[in-house]
Formats: sequence, C-alpha cells, structure tokens
Amino acid sequence: MTVSGAPLPESFSFVKGSTDVLTFSEKGLPSGQSWCVELSGDAKCSTGSSLSYANLTPATYGYAVVSPTAGQTITAKVGSTVIPNSGSMSVSKSTKVALTYSYPFTVTFTESGLPTGALWSVTIDKVTKSSTNSTITFSLPNGTYSYKVGAETGYSSSGAPSKATVNGAPLPVAVTFKAKT
Repeated sequence: MTVSGAPLPESFSFVKGSTDVLTFSEKGLPSGQSWCVELSGDAKCSTGSSLSYANLTPATYGYAVVSPTAGQTITAKVGSTVIPNSGSMSVSKSTKVALTYSYPFTVTFTESGLPTGALWSVTIDKVTKSSTNSTITFSLPNGTYSYKVGAETGYSSSGAPSKATVNGAPLPVAVTFKAKT
C-alpha cells in the first residue's frame, strides 16, 4: 500500500471462523465434589459431571487439571489416548476430554473368632493378602469391589457381605469366623 498525500480507502471483509467447544467430563469423585480446569488462564470449576469452554477458535491452548484432593491420581483421555494433566492442547474441532479421578482409601478387614496367630486371607481384584494379625488392609479408589475371605480349616466366616463399596472415605469391614462343629 502506498500513501501519497491523500486518504487511501481500503476495504476489509471479516468471515466468521469456526468456533469449537472443549468439554471436560469427570468420573470417580464423590457426588458434589468440586473440581477445576484452567484453560489459558481461565479457571472454571464444577460440582457436576462436566464443564465446557465454548467459542474457541482453532489454536493451541495451555491447560491444567487441578486435583481437589492431595494424593489423587488423575487420568486424562481424549478418545482412547491418554494425555498429560497439564500442558498444551491443539484445538481444531470440538473435543471431549474424559477425566478419571482416583484417590485410594484404606479398606480394613478385621477378623474375630480365629485363634491368635492364625493365618487368614482376603482377595479383592485378583489380589490376595494374608495375615496372622487381626487386620488386612487394601488401598482402593472409589468403587464397589467383590471380595472373598479365604476358607480357613475348621472355621466358617460370616457377617460380611461379599461386596465392599468405597465412597470417599476409609471403609471398615468386619469378618467373623466360627468354629465348625
């Protein structure tokens, strides 16, 4: 463009570009638990199952998923691809990020009825733990788990359901053994 002592008219045309939506969804948190995501300095929090950033133009955005609880593991996925919990993400179309929050809680099985020092066991998720003490502990995230108390010679176990539900807190489970007659 050359300006030579007189106004020079120029015309421009603006075309609306595509606008995309970046949606984050969560699972694994107790109902009502707040969780947050930051996208290019814009922090949003939700107590629901999802939050969205709308009207994004194709670009690369910095993001960070904030853990609401210390010691929590967060797995972020776009489709079946695991992505880091913070970094940069190229958005060129509407995208969904699935967040799975996992915080381990102690599940303590306490036995009564066995002689002192007797060996007993509990199996959860194909992991078997044995003990000669009165307690066996597992560290498990929220969820419902089937478990099995080992058959101890001369004793039967009772008083415990076959499922344990971890829901945002440590869980005690009582196991009572009775001598077979």
